Amino acid sequence: MTRFADVRGHDRVRGFLQSAVAEGRLAHALMFAGSDGIGKRSVALALAARLLCEADGDDACGVCASCRQAGVGSHADLLTVVPAAGKKEIGVDRVRDLKRFMQLQPLGGRAKVVIIDDAPTLSTAAQNALLKTLEEPPPRSFLILIVNNADSLLSTVRSRCQRVNFSPLPTEIVVEILTANGLEAPAAIELAALAEGSPGRALRLQSCVLDGARARLSASLADLRGARYSRLMQVAHELGHPESDLPVKLELVLAHFRDVVVEAIRTASYATADAALRQADLVNEAWQSVRYRNPNRSLLLEALLLQLAAI
Repeated sequence: MTRFADVRGHDRVRGFLQSAVAEGRLAHALMFAGSDGIGKRSVALALAARLLCEADGDDACGVCASCRQAGVGSHADLLTVVPAAGKKEIGVDRVRDLKRFMQLQPLGGRAKVVIIDDAPTLSTAAQNALLKTLEEPPPRSFLILIVNNADSLLSTVRSRCQRVNFSPLPTEIVVEILTANGLEAPAAIELAALAEGSPGRALRLQSCVLDGARARLSASLADLRGARYSRLMQVAHELGHPESDLPVKLELVLAHFRDVVVEAIRTASYATADAALRQADLVNEAWQSVRYRNPNRSLLLEALLLQLAAI
């Protein structure tokens, strides 16, 4: 199971949550907001474990029946909500289920806790269906919404949650987390430099960065301007195959243009920096589309490469 003691970094957030629980002032609806992969879900699980734990203290004890059940994902008072298999959205039916869950008395006597992982996958109708629960939460119930971009939720949902902001982790902590996950120090340092404070992002980048894909992509992107159509389609093919690597490769493309911006500013090449920023915006839009929607990936990459080459 995940306890507060297991969370690396986020000392401010951890202290705030522990104090709020101890003083009985924890909000019934929390929105954990921050970059993808920086530990929001781990903190949510640690908070849930603390709320459900049968012992008193600043952290879950890790040994009581509730802690053991939470650790194996079988606690009757803890529900994690994600899109159903094969779906990209959390629909109204799932929200109705969680509302019924929260209205039941806690079987363990402590609380009912619901974690909505990747809350922006809630459909608009599902978000609207959630409003009454946010306004009138059942006693001893807690709802945690995990988001990368808070603005992706309806303002009516955001205004009814207490927002808890998560900052990117220091590079040295990312390195420690990666080495604890079995990476050799040189690889961990290389990935942490690209991760922007996100261990999860570093682990996603691992397969592409460490096999040289980053260097190959950077070489391909360096000569886009004025390239022939056949060359652009070749780069699109490199990005799109295998299809499962596309989100990670788009993150590497973003990192490439970020490096271009940094170097251009260092050398006072402001026109180059401006162009690279516009290119990064296009890549980010494509990445968001791949992550949250279901586009025709071949057409998306073809359009992206044509736009990048025109800047």
